[in-house]
Amino acid sequence: MITASRRHLLCAAGACLALVLSACSAVNRLPPDERSTAQLEAQAVLRQLALTNASLSSFKGLGRIKLWDADRPPLSQRVAWIVSAPEKLGLVVLAAGRPVVRVAADGRFIYMVDLRDPVGSYAKMRTSDASLERLIRMPITVTDIIAILAGRTPIRNHSRAFLQKDRQAGQWLLVFEHWWHVVEKIYLSADRKDVRRIEVFGAGGKVLYRVEFEEMQNVLGYRVPRRLGLSDDTGNGVQLDIEQFLTDVPVTSSMFVLPPPDSSSP
Repeated sequence: MITASRRHLLCAAGACLALVLSACSAVNRLPPDERSTAQLEAQAVLRQLALTNASLSSFKGLGRIKLWDADRPPLSQRVAWIVSAPEKLGLVVLAAGRPVVRVAADGRFIYMVDLRDPVGSYAKMRTSDASLERLIRMPITVTDIIAILAGRTPIRNHSRAFLQKDRQAGQWLLVFEHWWHVVEKIYLSADRKDVRRIEVFGAGGKVLYRVEFEEMQNVLGYRVPRRLGLSDDTGNGVQLDIEQFLTDVPVTSSMFVLPPPDSSSP
């Protein structure tokens, strides 16, 4: 005999199953031939993206970064960085030519220190893939930043990818879904060779951040950014103008570690 409570549980389970099935059917509304073609074309683009600057493993740069948000006016500073892909980053913010803030990530920890108050500001946090939200108020990770600086495209974890044409804008759109949720969109040029914009989505379709490849440059056979823009829908934004980009530079592990400051120092 099925009790009332068990009947309610079965009804709830049935409702969830119906919701999943209806979502899956909505995802698959395209005719089978078109759906298969869109997915095959997406895989071809993904293979092409995986080859982009694949051999660029270490590089450093110098430029100017501008940050703004809804609460504060824009802040513009010089910045330098060094990278060992895919997860090691060293970043220095400069003022009047001198370092004032350092950030480093070695794949296990992320380090931050304000050199104007090193003892009071030093932070070391264990993380598998650190978010830079404390710096730029957007939840973009170190590995994503490294990929973007290298002219590559970070790809979200997904269960389905398909390619569609935005006829009004005259460009192709690579869409990634995890089950029935869109997690990322990549806007491609008309010939599908260049990535123009990336949008990463969170729960409820919220844009976590978008990346605009505003201007590109060729450096020793690599096609890398000259100007980048990051933004979200709440008024946070970053613009990076890259003045120098040096490829295949020597790196050591110590470049991506910030030891604790000496509290006895003046």
